[in-house]
Amino acid sequence: MATFIRTVRYLALVRAFPKWLPVAFITFGVYGASVTRMGGVASSALYLYLILIPAAAGTGIVHTGREGKLDLLIGSGVGRRFTWTAAWTRAVLLPSLSAAALAVLLSPMLDVRFVSGVFLTTLATGSIGFGFGVFRGRDAAGVLWIVARLAFMYSPYGRTAYAHAKAVEAGTAEPQILTLNAVALAVPEVLLGKTLPSLTYAGITLLAGAALVLSWRLFAHSDFGGHRAN
Repeated sequence: MATFIRTVRYLALVRAFPKWLPVAFITFGVYGASVTRMGGVASSALYLYLILIPAAAGTGIVHTGREGKLDLLIGSGVGRRFTWTAAWTRAVLLPSLSAAALAVLLSPMLDVRFVSGVFLTTLATGSIGFGFGVFRGRDAAGVLWIVARLAFMYSPYGRTAYAHAKAVEAGTAEPQILTLNAVALAVPEVLLGKTLPSLTYAGITLLAGAALVLSWRLFAHSDFGGHRAN
């Protein structure tokens, strides 16, 4: 645990993690708790937080390593595998757990299935943002994801596809897998539905896994000032 904390602190010093995401979590938590206490529904705060997590998951650790900024960390005996895992834990796993905590806070009644869906959704989308955000301009992947999301939502195809996903969730339409996968990638909140086909979940999971494998291989085999993979 001490090595993990030291590694995360070092990565924070080289600006691998944005400082605004914890502030967003506290802000949405306070807002949501206030609205819920007054008898309202603050689901918009949770959904906005779901959007921010993958947007903030890029760390730029490959570019940081190539600049020599990880030399002290790697030279102190912390392996690349541990460094990469610590970065993913701080950038993806912990924010996903915070999203689940926010879901518990904002739910009038505790729905374990819904909270689990929030956690798994942010774990998958955050991993995608992390996987493609290891280069220079770490925020670029997240920003492009938000831009693509908005473009999809406001396009004629996007509106039709989203309506189809809602119809499938309501049980009034036969699922079209490619359409549902497109919606799931652009609007991950639909993964919180309980009736979507398993292939839809499998599609987003495979993409998240591929992004993580790609980021690890790049991080493991990049030349960081003569320090090779360990």
